[in-house]
Amino acid sequence: MFETAQYEANQRLRWTVGLTASVSLYVAFLLSYFQSLPKEQLRSAVDAIPQVMLEVFGIVELSTIEGWLAAEVYNFVVIWALGIYFAYTAAGLIADDIEHARMDLLLLLPFSRSRLLAEKFVSLFVPIITVNGALVVVIYVAALGIGESVDPVRLVMAHVLAIPYLLICAAIGIYLSTLYDRVTVTQRIAAGIVVVLNTIRFAASGTGLAWIAYISPRAYYDPSAILIDGTYNVTFAFILLVATVVLVLVSQRRFQRRDINR
Repeated sequence: MFETAQYEANQRLRWTVGLTASVSLYVAFLLSYFQSLPKEQLRSAVDAIPQVMLEVFGIVELSTIEGWLAAEVYNFVVIWALGIYFAYTAAGLIADDIEHARMDLLLLLPFSRSRLLAEKFVSLFVPIITVNGALVVVIYVAALGIGESVDPVRLVMAHVLAIPYLLICAAIGIYLSTLYDRVTVTQRIAAGIVVVLNTIRFAASGTGLAWIAYISPRAYYDPSAILIDGTYNVTFAFILLVATVVLVLVSQRRFQRRDINR
Protein backbone atom coordinates (compact mmCIF):
# COMPACT_ATOMS: atom_id res chain seq x y z
CA MET A 1 0.00 0.00 0.00
CA PHE A 2 1.14 3.55 -0.84
CA GLU A 3 3.76 2.18 -3.24
CA THR A 4 2.97 4.93 -5.74
CA ALA A 5 3.18 7.64 -3.09
CA GLN A 6 6.54 6.29 -1.91
CA TYR A 7 7.85 6.04 -5.48
CA GLU A 8 6.72 9.58 -6.32
CA ALA A 9 8.21 10.94 -3.10
CA ASN A 10 11.53 9.18 -3.79
CA GLN A 11 11.55 10.55 -7.33
CA ARG A 12 11.18 14.03 -5.91
CA LEU A 13 13.74 13.57 -3.13
CA ARG A 14 16.47 15.58 -4.84
CA TRP A 15 13.90 18.20 -5.82
CA THR A 16 12.68 18.37 -2.20
CA VAL A 17 16.21 18.81 -0.87
CA GLY A 18 16.92 21.51 -3.46
CA LEU A 19 13.69 23.36 -2.71
CA THR A 20 14.26 23.20 1.05
CA ALA A 21 17.87 24.38 0.75
CA SER A 22 16.97 27.24 -1.62
CA VAL A 23 14.12 28.54 0.51
CA SER A 24 16.15 28.16 3.72
CA LEU A 25 19.09 30.11 2.28
CA TYR A 26 16.80 32.85 1.02
CA VAL A 27 15.07 33.15 4.39
CA ALA A 28 18.44 33.27 6.17
CA PHE A 29 19.47 36.07 3.80
CA LEU A 30 16.27 38.00 4.55
CA LEU A 31 16.96 37.78 8.27
CA SER A 32 20.57 38.93 7.89
CA TYR A 33 19.34 41.80 5.71
CA PHE A 34 16.88 42.82 8.43
CA GLN A 35 19.75 43.21 10.87
CA SER A 36 21.52 45.69 8.57
CA LEU A 37 18.53 48.00 8.02
CA PRO A 38 17.88 51.02 10.26
CA LYS A 39 14.63 50.36 12.12
CA GLU A 40 13.47 53.98 11.73
CA GLN A 41 13.87 53.63 7.99
CA LEU A 42 11.69 50.52 8.06
CA ARG A 43 8.96 52.38 9.98
CA SER A 44 9.05 55.15 7.39
CA ALA A 45 8.90 52.61 4.57
CA VAL A 46 5.60 51.22 5.85
CA ASP A 47 4.09 54.73 5.83
CA ALA A 48 5.28 55.28 2.25
CA ILE A 49 3.85 52.03 0.83
CA PRO A 50 0.35 52.37 -0.71
CA GLN A 51 -2.39 50.81 1.40
CA VAL A 52 -3.37 48.37 -1.33
CA MET A 53 0.20 47.02 -1.45
CA LEU A 54 0.26 46.70 2.35
CA GLU A 55 -2.87 44.55 2.15
CA VAL A 56 -1.80 42.42 -0.80
CA PHE A 57 1.55 41.56 0.77
CA GLY A 58 0.26 41.40 4.34
CA ILE A 59 2.55 44.12 5.67
CA VAL A 60 1.63 45.27 9.16
CA GLU A 61 5.03 46.43 10.35
CA LEU A 62 8.65 45.92 9.30
CA SER A 63 10.66 47.27 12.22
CA THR A 64 10.24 44.18 14.43
CA ILE A 65 11.46 40.68 13.69
CA GLU A 66 7.89 39.33 13.81
CA GLY A 67 6.60 41.97 11.41
CA TRP A 68 9.55 41.44 9.06
CA LEU A 69 9.05 37.68 9.06
CA ALA A 70 5.30 38.00 8.48
CA ALA A 71 5.75 40.33 5.50
CA GLU A 72 8.90 39.06 3.83
CA VAL A 73 8.87 35.35 4.65
CA TYR A 74 5.30 34.20 5.25
CA ASN A 75 3.18 36.55 3.16
CA PHE A 76 5.63 36.58 0.27
CA VAL A 77 7.62 33.33 0.35
CA VAL A 78 5.02 30.96 1.85
CA ILE A 79 1.73 32.40 0.61
CA TRP A 80 2.79 33.64 -2.80
CA ALA A 81 5.92 31.74 -3.84
CA LEU A 82 5.29 28.32 -2.27
CA GLY A 83 1.53 28.51 -2.88
CA ILE A 84 2.10 29.05 -6.59
CA TYR A 85 4.91 26.50 -6.63
CA PHE A 86 2.89 23.63 -5.18
CA ALA A 87 -0.15 24.43 -7.33
CA TYR A 88 2.16 24.44 -10.36
CA THR A 89 3.81 21.17 -9.35
CA ALA A 90 0.54 19.38 -8.57
CA ALA A 91 -0.86 20.48 -11.91
CA GLY A 92 1.64 18.18 -13.60
CA LEU A 93 0.99 15.06 -11.52
CA ILE A 94 -1.59 13.58 -13.90
CA ALA A 95 -1.20 15.71 -17.03
CA ASP A 96 2.51 14.96 -17.35
CA ASP A 97 1.94 11.19 -17.46
CA ILE A 98 -0.84 11.63 -20.01
CA GLU A 99 1.13 13.97 -22.26
CA HIS A 100 4.18 11.72 -22.26
CA ALA A 101 2.15 8.53 -22.79
CA ARG A 102 3.00 6.97 -19.42
CA MET A 103 -0.54 6.91 -18.07
CA ASP A 104 -1.61 3.84 -20.08
CA LEU A 105 1.17 1.84 -18.43
CA LEU A 106 0.30 3.13 -14.96
CA LEU A 107 -3.34 2.15 -15.43
CA LEU A 108 -2.26 -1.43 -16.10
CA LEU A 109 -1.12 -1.70 -12.48
CA PRO A 110 -3.48 -3.49 -10.06
CA PHE A 111 -5.07 -0.47 -8.43
CA SER A 112 -7.75 2.06 -9.33
CA ARG A 113 -7.43 5.49 -10.87
CA SER A 114 -8.73 6.99 -7.64
CA ARG A 115 -5.93 5.42 -5.65
CA LEU A 116 -3.34 6.46 -8.23
CA LEU A 117 -4.41 10.10 -8.02
CA ALA A 118 -4.66 10.04 -4.22
CA GLU A 119 -1.17 8.60 -3.82
CA LYS A 120 0.32 11.09 -6.26
CA PHE A 121 -1.25 13.86 -4.20
CA VAL A 122 -0.04 12.33 -0.91
CA SER A 123 3.52 12.33 -2.28
CA LEU A 124 3.44 16.14 -2.04
CA PHE A 125 3.14 15.88 1.74
CA VAL A 126 6.86 15.11 1.85
CA PRO A 127 8.14 18.41 0.36
CA ILE A 128 5.42 20.46 2.06
CA ILE A 129 6.22 19.10 5.52
CA THR A 130 9.98 19.08 4.89
CA VAL A 131 10.10 22.73 3.82
CA ASN A 132 7.96 23.88 6.75
CA GLY A 133 9.91 21.82 9.27
CA ALA A 134 13.23 23.11 7.99
CA LEU A 135 12.05 26.72 8.07
CA VAL A 136 11.07 26.46 11.74
CA VAL A 137 14.66 25.52 12.60
CA VAL A 138 16.30 27.94 10.14
CA ILE A 139 14.25 30.95 11.25
CA TYR A 140 14.66 30.26 14.97
CA VAL A 141 18.44 29.73 14.72
CA ALA A 142 19.00 32.60 12.27
CA ALA A 143 17.00 34.98 14.48
CA LEU A 144 19.16 34.07 17.46
CA GLY A 145 22.22 34.56 15.26
CA ILE A 146 21.33 38.21 14.63
CA GLY A 147 20.47 38.86 18.26
CA GLU A 148 16.71 38.59 17.90
CA SER A 149 14.25 36.10 19.35
CA VAL A 150 11.01 34.66 17.99
CA ASP A 151 8.35 33.04 20.14
CA PRO A 152 8.82 29.32 19.32
CA VAL A 153 5.11 28.53 19.80
CA ARG A 154 4.05 31.25 17.37
CA LEU A 155 6.75 30.15 14.94
CA VAL A 156 5.64 26.52 14.99
CA MET A 157 1.97 27.48 14.64
CA ALA A 158 2.74 29.70 11.66
CA HIS A 159 4.13 26.64 9.85
CA VAL A 160 1.61 24.11 11.11
CA LEU A 161 -1.20 26.31 9.80
CA ALA A 162 0.70 26.93 6.55
CA ILE A 163 0.38 23.23 5.67
CA PRO A 164 -3.41 23.30 5.05
CA TYR A 165 -2.93 26.43 2.91
CA LEU A 166 -0.28 24.76 0.74
CA LEU A 167 -2.36 21.58 0.51
CA ILE A 168 -5.37 23.44 -0.89
CA CYS A 169 -3.08 25.11 -3.45
CA ALA A 170 -1.82 21.66 -4.44
CA ALA A 171 -5.41 20.35 -4.60
CA ILE A 172 -6.29 23.12 -7.06
CA GLY A 173 -3.35 22.03 -9.19
CA ILE A 174 -4.20 18.33 -9.21
CA TYR A 175 -7.82 19.02 -10.13
CA LEU A 176 -6.66 21.03 -13.15
CA SER A 177 -4.29 18.16 -13.95
CA THR A 178 -7.33 15.96 -14.60
CA LEU A 179 -8.84 18.48 -17.02
CA TYR A 180 -6.05 19.11 -19.51
CA ASP A 181 -3.44 16.99 -21.31
CA ARG A 182 -0.83 19.70 -21.87
CA VAL A 183 1.40 20.08 -18.82
CA THR A 184 2.54 23.62 -19.55
CA VAL A 185 -1.03 24.83 -20.07
CA THR A 186 -2.25 23.14 -16.88
CA GLN A 187 0.60 24.47 -14.77
CA ARG A 188 0.21 28.03 -16.01
CA ILE A 189 -3.52 27.97 -15.30
CA ALA A 190 -2.89 26.60 -11.79
CA ALA A 191 -0.34 29.31 -11.03
CA GLY A 192 -2.70 31.96 -12.43
CA ILE A 193 -5.62 30.75 -10.30
CA VAL A 194 -3.56 31.00 -7.11
CA VAL A 195 -2.53 34.54 -8.05
CA VAL A 196 -6.13 35.51 -8.76
CA LEU A 197 -7.39 33.95 -5.52
CA ASN A 198 -4.70 35.69 -3.48
CA THR A 199 -5.54 39.02 -5.14
CA ILE A 200 -9.31 38.72 -4.89
CA ARG A 201 -8.96 38.45 -1.12
CA PHE A 202 -8.29 42.20 -1.08
CA ALA A 203 -9.97 43.39 -4.28
CA ALA A 204 -13.36 42.55 -2.78
CA SER A 205 -12.78 44.33 0.53
CA GLY A 206 -14.71 47.56 1.00
CA THR A 207 -17.29 46.59 -1.62
CA GLY A 208 -20.72 45.05 -1.46
CA LEU A 209 -19.14 41.78 -2.55
CA ALA A 210 -16.84 41.38 0.46
CA TRP A 211 -18.02 37.78 0.86
CA ILE A 212 -16.09 36.87 -2.28
CA ALA A 213 -12.89 37.23 -0.24
CA TYR A 214 -13.73 33.97 1.52
CA ILE A 215 -13.34 32.08 -1.75
CA SER A 216 -9.62 32.71 -1.39
CA PRO A 217 -7.58 30.23 0.69
CA ARG A 218 -5.59 33.19 1.92
CA ALA A 219 -8.61 34.38 3.90
CA TYR A 220 -8.08 31.37 6.16
CA TYR A 221 -4.36 31.78 6.83
CA ASP A 222 -3.00 34.97 8.41
CA PRO A 223 0.66 34.67 9.42
CA SER A 224 0.77 38.31 10.54
CA ALA A 225 -1.87 37.66 13.21
CA ILE A 226 -0.03 34.53 14.35
CA LEU A 227 3.44 36.05 14.63
CA ILE A 228 2.62 39.60 15.74
CA ASP A 229 -0.51 39.12 17.83
CA GLY A 230 -0.20 35.45 18.74
CA THR A 231 -3.74 34.75 17.53
CA TYR A 232 -4.78 31.99 15.18
CA ASN A 233 -7.95 30.19 14.15
CA VAL A 234 -7.78 26.40 14.06
CA THR A 235 -11.26 26.32 12.54
CA PHE A 236 -9.93 28.09 9.46
CA ALA A 237 -7.25 25.42 9.09
CA PHE A 238 -9.94 22.75 9.35
CA ILE A 239 -11.95 24.48 6.61
CA LEU A 240 -8.91 24.40 4.31
CA LEU A 241 -8.35 20.71 5.05
CA VAL A 242 -11.99 19.88 4.32
CA ALA A 243 -11.82 21.88 1.09
CA THR A 244 -8.67 19.98 0.14
CA VAL A 245 -10.33 16.60 0.71
CA VAL A 246 -13.40 17.65 -1.29
CA LEU A 247 -11.28 18.91 -4.18
CA VAL A 248 -9.22 15.71 -4.24
CA LEU A 249 -12.43 13.63 -4.25
CA VAL A 250 -13.79 15.71 -7.13
CA SER A 251 -10.47 15.23 -8.93
CA GLN A 252 -10.71 11.46 -8.44
CA ARG A 253 -14.23 11.41 -9.87
CA ARG A 254 -13.15 13.49 -12.85
CA PHE A 255 -10.13 11.26 -13.46
CA GLN A 256 -12.25 8.10 -13.28
CA ARG A 257 -14.60 9.38 -15.96
CA ARG A 258 -12.19 10.85 -18.45
CA ASP A 259 -10.96 9.08 -21.56
CA ILE A 260 -7.22 8.90 -22.06
CA ASN A 261 -6.48 8.77 -25.74
CA ARG A 262 -2.78 9.39 -26.17
